Amino acid sequence: MKYLIGIYTNQVKSYCDERFFNRIKQLDCDYLVVDNSRLLNYIDKLGRMGIQNTIWADIPEQPKRTQFLRNVTISANIVRDYFLKRDYEYLFIIESDVLVPLNVFELFEKAIKKAENWAAIGGLYYHAFHNFSKAGRDLLVKTHHVLSGCTIYTREIIEMFEFRYDEKENIGAFPDAWLSHDINHLTDKNLYNYNAIVCKHMKNSKGKRGYEEL
Repeated sequence: MKYLIGIYTNQVKSYCDERFFNRIKQLDCDYLVVDNSRLLNYIDKLGRMGIQNTIWADIPEQPKRTQFLRNVTISANIVRDYFLKRDYEYLFIIESDVLVPLNVFELFEKAIKKAENWAAIGGLYYHAFHNFSKAGRDLLVKTHHVLSGCTIYTREIIEMFEFRYDEKENIGAFPDAWLSHDINHLTDKNLYNYNAIVCKHMKNSKGKRGYEEL
């Protein structure tokens, strides 16, 4: 087995869940979905949508100031534990508001052939962070911070590091930032974005991404 798709989601992403999970089904790959909604209603909905490999993460709502950080971190580590207990080669994290291209695995295989001594390779999706000026081009760009919205990680790196946050040092830094930090400071591995992978970052009718309204 080569790839495991790891997904963490919440009922706030229900505005795009049909499009998102229809795309996941089209990718024909093993996946795990961790639902960190406060109630079980949403995981029941996912089951009715035909999404079977799901885990409900019962994460306390309080303290509110770290709710989003804890939701993401705990959910990502549930995915990590599942991944490490099986013989997958790469962990492919897709955030549940990111619509990846149908040929995303073909594109990642091209990126892997280009990458040197790599730890993570990400696709473009976040206009507030990624540089879209050369989006769609066959360019592998070295970076210091790979977001986790459409990203593959090597098994070696997932074995080495848990997903984490540090509210005292930087409450604004999410697990992808800390993982990139740990890779940069504790290994000699490289981080890349691959411009050929261009995803759609789906927003709700208010132009927000769900979690922004938590």
